[in-house]
Amino acid sequence: QQVAAMYISKNSPSILTQRVLTVSEYAGADGANIAIVSGTYILKTKDGHDVDDERGLFTHIYLHGRTTWTCIHSQRTIIINQLLPKTKLPATPKH
Repeated sequence: QQVAAMYISKNSPSILTQRVLTVSEYAGADGANIAIVSGTYILKTKDGHDVDDERGLFTHIYLHGRTTWTCIHSQRTIIINQLLPKTKLPATPKH
């Protein structure tokens, strides 16, 4: 997704900052190990003079095979308040 966006968009390269919050490791009966890594991220992109920040949560799943860890799944979710337009609530009538 990131690589495709760089080819489609004329934005400067993005800066992705991730902070790991939890790491959970599980061992299977067959000896395979799986680790689930969760945390937060900030993706900064620059379009001319404007800088956009996308904030959200991520989860990565790693499989340990032979001598190395391999990421087998990666997922990001944008924090919802960035998706909704900022609008003022109507004033409540005073009685």
